[in-house]
Amino acid sequence: MWGGQCCATCAHGSNDCPLSPALLVVLLSGLPKFRGFDVRNNPKYPNSAAWFAAIASRPAYQKVCSDDQTLQLLFQRMMGLSASAAAASRSSAASAAAAATAAFAQTAAEAKSGSESATPPTEEQQAAKTEAFEKLQACYGDVVKDVLNLSGITRYQSSPYGATTLSFNGHKPRVALPVREAVEQQVLRVLKALLLGSPGSKPNTSIAAAFGAVAAAFLRNRYMDCGKLAELSPSAAEALKAACTQAVTQSYADGVEALPFVAPEPGSPAAAAAAEAALKVTMNKAAIVDDILSKSGLARPGTSTYGSTYMYVNGHKPSISAAVRGAVEFHLDRLCNMLLVGKAGPKAEEREAAAVGAAGLAFFRNRASAPRDMSAAATVQFRAACDAVLADMY
Repeated sequence: MWGGQCCATCAHGSNDCPLSPALLVVLLSGLPKFRGFDVRNNPKYPNSAAWFAAIASRPAYQKVCSDDQTLQLLFQRMMGLSASAAAASRSSAASAAAAATAAFAQTAAEAKSGSESATPPTEEQQAAKTEAFEKLQACYGDVVKDVLNLSGITRYQSSPYGATTLSFNGHKPRVALPVREAVEQQVLRVLKALLLGSPGSKPNTSIAAAFGAVAAAFLRNRYMDCGKLAELSPSAAEALKAACTQAVTQSYADGVEALPFVAPEPGSPAAAAAAEAALKVTMNKAAIVDDILSKSGLARPGTSTYGSTYMYVNGHKPSISAAVRGAVEFHLDRLCNMLLVGKAGPKAEEREAAAVGAAGLAFFRNRASAPRDMSAAATVQFRAACDAVLADMY
């Protein structure tokens, strides 16, 4: 790789070929995430850093390169570097509460052991995280209840967004138990993120991930309406929001981090990349909506224990609710607005639509792949804009 003919199409036998570093870049993208070791920006290896910078500046390489998160996601799938935890199914509210208690104990034990490779927080950061953790743990049950009632997750049979409640023998409808459990698990992941810096493994199913993404997005943006979290100090509130952001971003993929979005200057390379991402989303909008609906857990048939989002009319073939589809399209438009003008625009008026949008964008942010779908620079702008819209829900 470092000398001689680097590929079948390269006749010059040098490191100038843009394909020469491709495999090395793929490998090195995973080292900082999975092993805490960065070669490209390591002061111990200045020559390597200069070499990678020179390669990255070549237009030919820029056309075929990928971004770090795309490569890290591929590594997870191919190498099994982030295994999903197997969750046992629970059939009653009592057993769900028992499982929550066990999860608290497990999280505390993991926090005590800690991670030697992680950068320790400052005293002020640790105090803020501890305050947020203790307050969230103390009102855990109330937070779950408020998320279910206020986020748009709880929907009755008459809702155009599909039902998540079940009614038996004329009794008052109650939210389906798997829906409640998905919310409980996501709040526990937020607790884990506060203590360990990571929410742990993603939910086991796409449907659980969808409800979890909604729960974390709502908790992040409306924490003051949940339990007694309005009593948090400003620093603790920021720590809670950061933990919720991690939980949202990692609802469908382990280990990925939210990216900061800054509205690019007009005429800059970043603006061109953002415009490219917006154009790709707009041109492929119909296919994107179908992909989100079919694979994110938003499309649920009548047999789903989480409740159905399909509509059955006069014996015709069931189809996804038009309101659900419209909510996904609305939030894709907000995403394009964020990319093009730096602001997402008006929020969804109905909380049910916001819930659909939160799940859809949390799923969609990890679907883009560079250079398959768009350039590496556009992919970075795309993911950052998704994260910015998710932080601007409700």
